[in-house]
Amino acid sequence: MTLPAFALEKDNPYRKNIGIQLYTLRDQIKADTAGTIKAVAQAGYQQVEPYGFPDDAADMIRAAKDNGLAVNSSHFAWESVTDPTKEGVIPFGKILDGAKEVGLSHLVIPYLHAHNRKTPDDYKRLAGRFNTAAEEAKAAGIQLAYHNHNFEFEPMGGGESGYDILVAELSPDMKFELDVFWVKAAGVDPVALIKKLSGRVSQ
Repeated sequence: MTLPAFALEKDNPYRKNIGIQLYTLRDQIKADTAGTIKAVAQAGYQQVEPYGFPDDAADMIRAAKDNGLAVNSSHFAWESVTDPTKEGVIPFGKILDGAKEVGLSHLVIPYLHAHNRKTPDDYKRLAGRFNTAAEEAKAAGIQLAYHNHNFEFEPMGGGESGYDILVAELSPDMKFELDVFWVKAAGVDPVALIKKLSGRVSQ
């Protein structure tokens, strides 16, 4: 199946900036990082978003730059924000330092463990940690964002969803990276959500 974006006229500005989240190709990357990313570049992509920063992303970033692909953003070891006191967790400040070293402008929290999101209060607690980290990231010149799945949209107490709580509680410094597949899978209209979050979607 051909992606619609590749059917755009050659001078279309979106075509010039099209990118891919490399977690989509995690099986291929595990087998052959350099070869997979070379194929991504040959397919016409202009930028990539690695995952597992800092440790797991190093080879992806190196291969991307070797193939002329921009790397502006990465999913990262999110427990540095959600569970900062957990033994063995990389300090968020160290992640920010590493991101600056490789030229990242954005970092993305890619997931939440089930034990972190059982109740509305859990989401409020997470929002506070996100806001603190976003302020720290901003001071370092990096934009922090949250990448959704579908579980955030499940109704909780009073019909309010976890995502509703994040929208209400997150500061202007904290942005949303919208995964429209998961938004649609949750039964939510992605277009309406993008309009609702005007100015708050990571760019």
